[in-house]
Amino acid sequence: MYAGISFGAGVAQRLAQTRPGAGGALLYESCIPLTGDWAFGPWPDGVPVQIHGMDQDPFFALEGDIDAARDLVETVGPELAELFVYPGDRHLFVDSSLPSYDADATARWFSGPGGCSTGWGESRELLSMTLQGRGN
Repeated sequence: MYAGISFGAGVAQRLAQTRPGAGGALLYESCIPLTGDWAFGPWPDGVPVQIHGMDQDPFFALEGDIDAARDLVETVGPELAELFVYPGDRHLFVDSSLPSYDADATARWFSGPGGCSTGWGESRELLSMTLQGRGN
């Protein structure tokens, strides 16, 4: 399982797409297109992926990553690929050491409205499923 936030998500995506035996990918606030100059090639068969980001994030939403994420989900299919989009306009909103930190959005991401699972819960489910599938 590979995971990353922002630039790290690009690294995680590259590893998930190019290393045999990848268990899955959790991509937060970034997604590289499957085709074009920056592409790493096709998405590998059977590898699950989740992409998470804010709907007005100046990098994720407004520079094309969200479109790449939608294309990835459409290409791979909903059985293996999911896109989670949250309201907000911050990039790196979960990092409390940065000015872009958004405590309310982070709390929603970790617990969801009314305690319902959202981003973190969905990520934990994918991690658990991947580990169980590998006999761990």
